Amino acid sequence: MGIDPLRTRFPVGLRHEGTVRGTGGMRLADTDGSTDVPSLYAAGDAASREAIVGARTGGGSPNAAWAIATGSWAGAAASRFAKAHSSVQAVDVDAHRAKLATSDPHAAVETLEREVRPPEVHLFRSEQRLTAALRTIDAALATRAGADASLAASRSAYALMYVAKLSYTSAPARRETRGMHRRNDFPLQEGLASRLLISGVKDEPALRWQAVAAPAIA
Repeated sequence: MGIDPLRTRFPVGLRHEGTVRGTGGMRLADTDGSTDVPSLYAAGDAASREAIVGARTGGGSPNAAWAIATGSWAGAAASRFAKAHSSVQAVDVDAHRAKLATSDPHAAVETLEREVRPPEVHLFRSEQRLTAALRTIDAALATRAGADASLAASRSAYALMYVAKLSYTSAPARRETRGMHRRNDFPLQEGLASRLLISGVKDEPALRWQAVAAPAIA
């Protein structure tokens, strides 16, 4: 863009990041960027920043530091994994194309614009709004892509809506307001933050609570 960020003034626009990019993301199993899925590594916005920012988004400097650090760790760890498993045969995507979950990109865009982007739905949450949005998302997920849609676009559409489904499945279970999670029908915090709500992904989202040990005070 021809901008020297150290000398040139440029506009900065603030955007509401939501509870996925803001603090959420894939839960890391270790500091090397590995997840609970072997061979899957996450970094930056794809990896949960909860360890450094808690329930709120990190903003500029923590997010940038997180992206650099986790990118370095995950890149090195993924490289080691690939070298250790270099004899494994790659998956033929075309052979499994019919089995891959896809969604119609047009339906996905329309659904996300209506049920995920508006702050009155995803920021100022309530049981009624979340339940209604979840029904619409489920219907769009079931709308398969047409023959004219590319595999990449239809897979991306499915993934985007499934992340929204995870978020809107988890949100009703948290009957409190904390950090980025705001509930109009439950405006107060539910005691201390002594447990995590973890969304597991298989065929359908599965929720489980996990206790968090209180930090030792020196």
